Amino acid sequence: MRKLKKSWMIIGLVLIGAISFGAYSVLAKQNEVAAYVGSEGKIVEVMTLEKRSLSDQLSVLGTMKATDKRSLYIETADEVMSLPYRVGDMVKKGDVVATFKGESSEGLMRQIDQIDLQIQNAELALSEALDVDEEEQILKLEAELSLVQKNQAELKGSIQTGEDNIDLIKKELMQLQSQAEANEALYEEGALSEKAYEDSKLQVQRKETELQKAQETIKTLENQKTVLDKQKESISYSISELKGKASDATYQRNAKKNSNDIEVLKSKKASLQEELDKVAVELKSPMDGWISSIDVEEGQSVSAQMPILSIVQNKEMLVQADLSAEEVSYVEVGQKCQIEYWGKEKVTGEGFVKRIAPSVVTETKSNGTVKKSIPVEIEITNLTQPLIDGMEVDVEICTLEKENVIVVPKTAIQSNEVGKYYVYIVDESNSAKKVPVSIVENTKEQAVVEGLKEGENLIISLLEEGSLNELQDGEAVRYSK
Repeated sequence: MRKLKKSWMIIGLVLIGAISFGAYSVLAKQNEVAAYVGSEGKIVEVMTLEKRSLSDQLSVLGTMKATDKRSLYIETADEVMSLPYRVGDMVKKGDVVATFKGESSEGLMRQIDQIDLQIQNAELALSEALDVDEEEQILKLEAELSLVQKNQAELKGSIQTGEDNIDLIKKELMQLQSQAEANEALYEEGALSEKAYEDSKLQVQRKETELQKAQETIKTLENQKTVLDKQKESISYSISELKGKASDATYQRNAKKNSNDIEVLKSKKASLQEELDKVAVELKSPMDGWISSIDVEEGQSVSAQMPILSIVQNKEMLVQADLSAEEVSYVEVGQKCQIEYWGKEKVTGEGFVKRIAPSVVTETKSNGTVKKSIPVEIEITNLTQPLIDGMEVDVEICTLEKENVIVVPKTAIQSNEVGKYYVYIVDESNSAKKVPVSIVENTKEQAVVEGLKEGENLIISLLEEGSLNELQDGEAVRYSK
């Protein structure tokens, strides 16, 4: 009896095991089917739509620019005497940043030259007064006078030639200026290339420089003529004095007087030399700032309006970023910016896009490569530490900032033959439903769209071979839970 019961127990356990295994197999199959929503069709990947925020940034390299940067000039040609500051030095408004000889120095130097001639002639007359025959002195002075007159005649011819040359240059300059104005009108109308327009302006600048050099040459020749005129006057006076010497009973007394005159002339020359040392044109800083560049050297001759040096004021700064055409397409005036500079200490700041240049800037580098860019100016609203002109900074421009919007991957968006956009969602019957959408904003990978609702299941890809454009409106699909 016990053995029978035991056999029935074994049989029962076997039956229970078989039933359990069968039940497990059924559940496994049910779970496998339940892993997908939908019982047939292509297997797709979906995302459940919900409203959220979307932002995007454009990372670029920028350069700090001073809004107040001034190049200093002088109004007339001159010679640099001193440059007391160096690049990077700080200056105050009114500080003398450069000195020049000045126009009045030429007059003083001519006076000194004339006094030198008078002193030489007076010393010669004094030394020969007692032991040199008057006739010999007259012959010598007349020979000097003849040479001076010859030089005067040559200078007069050179001056006349120079003046004729200036008249010719002025006529040529007027013609070039008229042509440049005509070219400017053609360039603005698009009928002339930028290179041809710039070449015409360059020809005007070169002719102006030629005119200035010719005028400076005339000025030098006229100064030499003035010296010769004074020399002629002095020699003529000496000749006249010697001719009256024989009949002048007071000549010896005059000789003594000449000796005194020599001392007076030497004293006057010393005073003029002292005045010359003090005479200088001073170039003063128009503002507080820093010397950013020096374009000349001490002793150098400079022309009118030639840049001498530049001063920047770093109180008001902006950032300039040179962007490509593609980058600019994402940028608008008013967009917020983050600024970073990595030096000894990290400097951060904030700003916004203030200005986008209206045209492309073309730059040809020394190696012949051409760079095209569009300058974008960023106004700084906050900076943890001051930065100076020319420093490079990292800039992130917030090109997109949307809240409470429907955002989808751009790969899920299709377009038809007429350029209309659409997506596929899974409808209540687990079929692909074609839904037209419009793109409001987009980044490189995502887009803000209209035409979809929260909670809808958007088909973003096929988990089998193929692409989304192979789906058909109303085609059955399955997707993972």
